[in-house]
Amino acid sequence: MGRNGFKAVKGVSGLYHRDNGMYYARFSVGGKKTWQSLRTKLKSVAEPRLAEIKKELREIEVDKDSDSADVTMGDLIKKIEEDIRIQKLKPRTIKYYGECHNTILKTWPGIEDKKVRQVTATAVEKWSKKLMNQFDAQRYNNIIGQMRKLLQMGKDQGVLFGDLMKGVRRAKIIPKEISLPDKETFERWLGVIDKARSRWGHRSGQTVRFLAYSGLRRLTEAALVKWGDIDFDGKFIHVKGDPATRTKNWSTRRVPFNPKLEELLKAMREERPDEPLSSRVLEVIDPTKQMHFASDHLGIPRIKPKDLRDWFGTICVESGVNIPTVAKWMGHKDGGALLMRTYTHIRDEYSQELAKKVNF
Repeated sequence: MGRNGFKAVKGVSGLYHRDNGMYYARFSVGGKKTWQSLRTKLKSVAEPRLAEIKKELREIEVDKDSDSADVTMGDLIKKIEEDIRIQKLKPRTIKYYGECHNTILKTWPGIEDKKVRQVTATAVEKWSKKLMNQFDAQRYNNIIGQMRKLLQMGKDQGVLFGDLMKGVRRAKIIPKEISLPDKETFERWLGVIDKARSRWGHRSGQTVRFLAYSGLRRLTEAALVKWGDIDFDGKFIHVKGDPATRTKNWSTRRVPFNPKLEELLKAMREERPDEPLSSRVLEVIDPTKQMHFASDHLGIPRIKPKDLRDWFGTICVESGVNIPTVAKWMGHKDGGALLMRTYTHIRDEYSQELAKKVNF
């Protein structure tokens, strides 16, 4: 056994085995000898990891004096944000990219000024593990997704050659637990909102019902619906969203009336028959305060505006509407894949009911 318990592995330059069973790499960086754990006790695993380290070191040395060798991670972020700005993206999408990039800079101190060719797969993997402990699965996946795009840009520009994300895995997203009241409790909850002493209680109740019966997104869709978008003869709502950014998925759609939605819209129009078609249907955009008051009054978990969209999807599925149709009404472009994950428990119950009808 050699110095400090390290023993060179015969036939493999730079590979060492320690008395604790772990394998290590021995290499030079800037003329200085460095040890790096390969984090395995298996030679079959250690050898390819050592080969990757050697490859990364060679890439750092290639064209050391060229302009590409001086490109930093900060340079890549600036470049990708410039590309984003010239694309026809929605403001919130641009903001999302910016937030991801800022998170990368905050969670990896010094990365902005670090030369791209000095970033190693080992360092990226270590950073990703730290990141996973700080954020939920969805947020984590979003951030590493942006890191992957940054490094891909480096490869496209000839700055990088290897796959620095090879050791990074997406986090598994566990379907959220949907805890919504039954229909009877929901109606009592709506009644509390309607009777709120605030002069906006009734209007808030209308907004809550509109969101629950239509499945529209509150800020980007429902808040922008005008009377001219309501087709009482054709019995549908023409959902267009903001004139500049449109809906979330850059598309318009028609949401058909269901009995409750039709009843609500007719009652609202009868209350305000003289309003022009250019007037917005909802007078209260944020009923959160009234919703929380009603929830607390009944002693049930607080229902948030976003939950009303889940309520719509839940009732539709439980009523027997197939998931692709519900997805279309709600503005999803994935054919219902997201809803299948979100409403798994409902889907199973519905499937069981259908299974009872099968007769061989």
